[in-house]
Amino acid sequence: MKLDLNKLPIYSGSEASLLWGKDRFYVKTIMQQHPERFPKGTIRKIGKTWIVTQEGMEEVTGQKLEGIQMVNKLQELVGKTFTPHELDEQAVRITGLPAFFDRNGWETAVEQESFAYEKGDIAYNVVFDFVKKADEDKSILKVADVEQL
Repeated sequence: MKLDLNKLPIYSGSEASLLWGKDRFYVKTIMQQHPERFPKGTIRKIGKTWIVTQEGMEEVTGQKLEGIQMVNKLQELVGKTFTPHELDEQAVRITGLPAFFDRNGWETAVEQESFAYEKGDIAYNVVFDFVKKADEDKSILKVADVEQL
């Protein structure tokens, strides 16, 4: 049986740091100041390079990689305009989470000025501004921000 390193959830310390949205020296700094935060077997130094597993980073940061990747894709919607249902469809396509309109009404979106998506321990708010405030089918929304909850 061959071991395929490309399929293992392992990263260099700087790669993992950046992937989780941290400073490139984050892993090195944590290992210098709080090495006990990494679960045993999730980090190792090879030469001058720290190698860390996805599990280790998720434990230390409290953020799942899947969630971070979804936020990054949702962030691509910021600044773009949509009708309410177009925005909902885009968010569902990116996240795979249940549609906002399957769970909530337009009144909830108007009141909160956001669409909330949640499944298990993954939750997001897509915050919008009104370009044109009308009924559900005629409003135009501009995505202002994406928040991971």
